[in-house]
Formats: sequence, structure tokens, C-alpha cells
Amino acid sequence: MRKICVKLVPKVLTPDVKDIRVAISQDRLDRRLDRVRVKPRFLKRVIAGDKSWASLFQSDCGLGYKLIPNLKLQAAHGDLFN
Repeated sequence: MRKICVKLVPKVLTPDVKDIRVAISQDRLDRRLDRVRVKPRFLKRVIAGDKSWASLFQSDCGLGYKLIPNLKLQAAHGDLFN
């Protein structure tokens, strides 16, 4: 296995910046999976990330991601899966 340097992500991102990062990441992942034809090894090797959660949802336009803010607060109030 080889190490690849990645840029550090600022700890405080606005929701707009997070949405842009999710869109860019999804686009890069889609392109990579199209080239490799879905090799699970690729996904197991990705270890970079942050503590933000994104949920996958189905809409009329297709699949999309929605960022979940304040995850700990929602879990404490039982609102996480409602």
C-alpha cells in the first residue's frame, strides 16, 4: 500500500462549501468507478475524510446526498432516524 498526501480540510465549513465538496467528491467517485468498473478494493483504500455525515436519498432527479448537521444533537434527541 502506498501513502498519498491530501490537503487538510478546514474544521469549520459552511453548508454551501460542504455541498460543493460532496458534489465534487461524488463526481470524482463516479468517474473513478466508471473507469475501474466497480472494484471494491478501491473503496477500501480510501481513508481520508472528516466527521461530517451525508445521507443518500432518492429524488425525482436521481440519487443525491444531504448533509446532516449537528449529528450528536439529533442523536441525543432521538431525531436522527425520523
